Amino acid sequence: MSAGERRPFRLHVPEDPDLRLDPVIAFDGVTLWNPEGNMGGINGLDEASDKYKFVAVYPIPKTRYFGSIAGWNTPGGCLTYRAGYDDLDYVQEIFTLLSIERAYAIGFSAGAQFAHILAGKLPGRITGVGSICGSWLGTEPQPAPGTALLVVHGEEDPVQPYHGGPARMMRVRLLAALGNRNLLLSRPDLQAQAYAAANAYGPVPQIEETEVYVKRTFGPGTAPAVEYLIRHPYGGHTYHGRRTGKGTESDLSRQHGRPLPPEKFSCNDKFAATMGFTRCLEGS
Repeated sequence: MSAGERRPFRLHVPEDPDLRLDPVIAFDGVTLWNPEGNMGGINGLDEASDKYKFVAVYPIPKTRYFGSIAGWNTPGGCLTYRAGYDDLDYVQEIFTLLSIERAYAIGFSAGAQFAHILAGKLPGRITGVGSICGSWLGTEPQPAPGTALLVVHGEEDPVQPYHGGPARMMRVRLLAALGNRNLLLSRPDLQAQAYAAANAYGPVPQIEETEVYVKRTFGPGTAPAVEYLIRHPYGGHTYHGRRTGKGTESDLSRQHGRPLPPEKFSCNDKFAATMGFTRCLEGS
């Protein structure tokens, strides 16, 4: 129950889960006619859960505009806030129901921005954030010290340009016209800087370059801020390593950019490595 309403969510529990790992709570972006989103299925988090042995939690947003658009509702979020309910309360109810003390949060696009909001509004309860083609709007509270971060973004993202500026996609313009003006504040390049500042890391990152990406790493230890900027021709607005083929993409998603195959780059594997899941797997 949240704000007097019964709301569903989905839970994926792998065989023999590693109870040393905090659960991963996942948020898709703004979706059309698909409130449950694609994080567990097409984007592969169910498979990653089975591989790395973490429990995955999938909240389901409410819809707007006659059920056509689903997105996360909270003050300062990507969508215009609607009084009457706050999805932060909904997430906290899930935490209470499942006895979750701490969790990782991963999101795609606007779902990543909502994960940033959780990191600031639930201090000490979000272990790390994965932002896949997400953004920093400047409306979020600062993340709590000790929060790790993974950013994966495309250098040619047409929906949320890396250095800000007007998005080229008609869907984004339509959402802005419908009242979602916060989209126009998008600054993906400020995400890693915000977490580096929260963790008192220096302003100069370590840099690694390959033909596929530029990797920037702020800070040592268990709470790094790591950013992968994906190069042309894969630097669009997509979830790298996801499933492809029949039934996995729409005309809009094809325009956003093609994903790298998992053997080249997997957002879920990079998230697991950044958050230390691979160390637990190797030591089990």
